[in-house]
Amino acid sequence: MEYIAVKIGSVNSAAMLKKLIKRHGFDSYVVHTPAHINKGGCSYSVKFDKNILDTVKRISLENNIRIKGIYADKGGEYYDLS
Repeated sequence: MEYIAVKIGSVNSAAMLKKLIKRHGFDSYVVHTPAHINKGGCSYSVKFDKNILDTVKRISLENNIRIKGIYADKGGEYYDLS
């Protein structure tokens, strides 16, 4: 399975996005943003199946949760999609 990680600024916002994704019937995970894609500061990411990216974008927009970056996770290697 291929995953997407969206970079979120705070753990509270990441937890809220995870909760909202769950309400739509999908699984997601809050993780520390990997160091090689985190350009300074503390941030968290929400990781989920690539097939729900459009849904996650809509949920974050509707709930004023700022996505700082979108990355494809291919076996622990992250590729910028933003």
